[in-house]
Amino acid sequence: MQPHNPPNKDLTPKKDVVTGTAGEITKLKAERIEQTSPETFSVYSNDIQVHTSPWDMKFRFGEIVGPVSGSSEEPILKVNILGEVRLSLQIAKRLASIMIAQIQAYEATIGEIPQPKE
Repeated sequence: MQPHNPPNKDLTPKKDVVTGTAGEITKLKAERIEQTSPETFSVYSNDIQVHTSPWDMKFRFGEIVGPVSGSSEEPILKVNILGEVRLSLQIAKRLASIMIAQIQAYEATIGEIPQPKE
């Protein structure tokens, strides 16, 4: 079976890769060859729930699809759950540092991202 999208070695720089098993984690420079799976998908999410266990983190992504109902003290949101991603705690920690760096770079260039009032 042929790959959905053949890897493009010419455009893939060497990156730090963390590999290993519990108790033995190694960081090395390795060429990254990507192949897109036929099951790859892209979704927009404006809602996320995060669940943490001693072994991993689970991110449940959703989209708010209905207006808020209920009282102002106890509002009710209608959320369509789109899927979930489970990550090892090591990858989750690395993702957090990458996201912080990306947001800081964005805000340094574009300006502060406004946050809703609590």
